[in-house]
Amino acid sequence: AGIGGADATLEQLHEIPADRLTELAKGKLGLSPSLVVGDTVVPEPILVAFQRGREAALPLIVGSNSDEASVAVAFGIDPAALVRRLGAARVAIKTLYPDQNDEGALGREVVTDLVFAAYARRIAYLHSTRAPTWRYFFSRVADNLRPQLASGVPHGGEIPAIFDLDAGCGCLGAPLTSADREASRRVADYWVAFARDGVPAAAGAPAWPRDGRQRAETMEFGADRIVARTDLHKRRLNTFIGTLNVLGFMSGR
Repeated sequence: AGIGGADATLEQLHEIPADRLTELAKGKLGLSPSLVVGDTVVPEPILVAFQRGREAALPLIVGSNSDEASVAVAFGIDPAALVRRLGAARVAIKTLYPDQNDEGALGREVVTDLVFAAYARRIAYLHSTRAPTWRYFFSRVADNLRPQLASGVPHGGEIPAIFDLDAGCGCLGAPLTSADREASRRVADYWVAFARDGVPAAAGAPAWPRDGRQRAETMEFGADRIVARTDLHKRRLNTFIGTLNVLGFMSGR
């Protein structure tokens, strides 16, 4: 935008008209999220900080959704093509998902687990020795959104429930049912209690067990109920964590 790059001041950034950014996005530049590591805000990769024990020793909720691969699709990546490119390794991957026969759906699950769920599990595992840690898996799609979200809850799709938003915000894309509202209220209750007391809890709802090194505990916010699960997706997550560790992506303690 012609204001000095890394030397730009906050005031200069505030003064950039929104339509100027829109014009830039029509060329080779884009407004899509990008990874920035090494500046004063994020001096090192998040996982590295956790592996070296340099994160804040505060209670933590971390988790993932059932269709995190929606991010890859949004960037024009075909999950089915990724699976086909695995070649012979595809057979080994398929054993982790014995009930999945569609390559597209298989690809979405692999991307969801490899890029998001495995990292959430690894961060929870590391952090649990420093502070109380809770992990979630969000799989409940709002009733009226299920036809267009058949693959599951997309990246960020849990946020409306966590903040107990209704259709009036204009961000959900469909009216909420009474069941949606009740589910959202319960989810929000956990997060409000966590913000207030440091422990996620909701009256009349299941207790949320802490995740840790001895027992892998996940609270699933599912289509029909909220349920605590031990070792949810254990085999495939451990496989991906082990593979990423060998490749150097999750090395450390």
